Amino acid sequence: MLKQYLLTPTCLKCGSFFCNDTLFCKICFETEIQQRLNSNTPSHLIDFQHHYLLCWNKDESDALSQMIYRLKSNNSKQAWVFYAKIFFNRICAVKKFDFKKYQSLIPIPGSKQSSTHSRLFANELSSLTGLPVYDLLAKEAHSLEQKSLSAEQRKLRTTFRLKNPQIEHFTNCIFVDDVVTTGESFLQCNGAIGGSAQNPIFSLFYRPKH
Repeated sequence: MLKQYLLTPTCLKCGSFFCNDTLFCKICFETEIQQRLNSNTPSHLIDFQHHYLLCWNKDESDALSQMIYRLKSNNSKQAWVFYAKIFFNRICAVKKFDFKKYQSLIPIPGSKQSSTHSRLFANELSSLTGLPVYDLLAKEAHSLEQKSLSAEQRKLRTTFRLKNPQIEHFTNCIFVDDVVTTGESFLQCNGAIGGSAQNPIFSLFYRPKH
């Protein structure tokens, strides 16, 4: 049974082995994800333009938490392909988004160097939009002492920089991440490249603070 589980991931909701690229079985996808997609407003504008696929409210759904955890695993590429296509179709059909205004897609670096989730999402969107992906940014490493700091103090210590300051300058870009909470990482990344204030951020998930 354990060997079968490792080779064939189960549905995140019911545990069925009839799991597909959605990470759910057909029935659970319709009840857990499709209904949510049908009711979602896939964007919001506060201090910046943010377009997302699923709203992950605090303490709302264990299935979404498990979905994000599975997407961060090494065997979820087909799920990224599947949800990137849904995102692309929705933003084109619902928001009439004009990709021609932008030069490139820029993935936001994760908390670890091995984190490639935003890059996976960006790569799939690149295949759909024709925009190139440029991995321009690096996240500054911090000492272990930051574990004792508050969330606000950590935010002030988190910085992003250009990997190569001499790189070609990009002004109009689309930033890509897996989860957006406050948007602070996006704002810092956009500032690091000297990007336009109109640059948007795309993510699969939006997790409101409150």
